[in-house]
Amino acid sequence: TEVVEQSGLLLLNVGAIYPRYITAMKDLIRENGPYVVSGPGIALLHARPDQGAKRTSLSLLRLEEPVCFGHVDNDPVDLVFGLSAADSISPQTALYEFTTLLQNQGVMNALRRAATKGEILEILQTITV
Repeated sequence: TEVVEQSGLLLLNVGAIYPRYITAMKDLIRENGPYVVSGPGIALLHARPDQGAKRTSLSLLRLEEPVCFGHVDNDPVDLVFGLSAADSISPQTALYEFTTLLQNQGVMNALRRAATKGEILEILQTITV
C-alpha cells in the first residue's frame, strides 16, 4: 500500500485528485486483486472518476526496489503509473493510450534506464499514440 500511497500523492500534489481517490485505489486492489499489474513489471493504479478524480492525469513512479502485487506472471513491479480521469470517456481514452505505451518495449526500457526526471519527461514527450 505504500506504493499506492506514493503514486496517489503524485496525483494529489498536482491537484488531479482528492485524497479519497488514494483510498479508492487501495480498496480496488483489495477487492479485485493484482489486476492492476498490466504488463511485465508494470502497474496501472486507478479508481473510478466518481471516487475523487478532479481531472485526467498520469503519474509515474519508478521503483529502485521492485514490489510484488501478487500477480502470477507480471510481478515484480518497478514501473507504477497512477491514472486519474474526471469523466467516463477520459479513462477509456487514457487506458487505450496506456495500453499502446505498454506495448512499446523500447519506451519501457528507456524509462527504466533514464537517469533523471528530465530524461523521463523527454522520453514521455516523444511518444505518439
